[in-house]
Amino acid sequence: MLPCMNKSSVFSAVALVALIGAGTMPALSASPARETIATGTLGNGTVSAWREGTVVGASIDAAALASLPAQETIVDLPVTNAQPFQLVEIDWNPKGHEPPGIYDVPHFDVHFYVISKAERDAISFAKPGTGVKPDPAIVPEGFVTDATVVPKMGMHYVPQAAPEFNGKPFTCTPLYGYTDHQQFAFVEAMFTKQFTADKASCSHNLASPKGLAGIGLPKTISVSMNQSGAYDIRLTN
Repeated sequence: MLPCMNKSSVFSAVALVALIGAGTMPALSASPARETIATGTLGNGTVSAWREGTVVGASIDAAALASLPAQETIVDLPVTNAQPFQLVEIDWNPKGHEPPGIYDVPHFDVHFYVISKAERDAISFAKPGTGVKPDPAIVPEGFVTDATVVPKMGMHYVPQAAPEFNGKPFTCTPLYGYTDHQQFAFVEAMFTKQFTADKASCSHNLASPKGLAGIGLPKTISVSMNQSGAYDIRLTN
């Protein structure tokens, strides 16, 4: 017997070994390992797309966050074995974009496309109010659009209940996107540079309208800092 163990601890240890040996104790399982499936460069750092078991995600590392370019930058990360997604697009917008007073602050747009890069690149521009909206059956309840189609990107739908449309600052918002042919194209996390500087986090439920039931969209999208100082965007079932 080891000098530092009393009878109680010895009996506990023996009982634990017996339970494990009998198969009556649940095995301790580690979290799935992260598998990087695509990488790109942003500033002096790296952005990546990855899988952890059934979780699909993207990351912007600390070096990238510390060296963001002065100009708008888009990094495309085509992915395989990340169903239902085929492309991750990470946009850095140092001056933001329209509408003014809402999204005209430095921020990131991280799109997870269920269409290919070629299909995304074929999307044509439609000015505000002129794009043909998709069937309501494939649009989540409470999401709205001004019917603009951004070329090589899509028509964006935003949640009407988002804080930035109700007198509060924009921080972190989920979006849905569609092609110029009314096809569902992507889910997106949009979040500010200040959000990352504040080491903030967010999580949003993703609705799956009946018209999208067969696609297998994840149930949540979240944005948070990991232990390395990178920001993870996670799509979780």
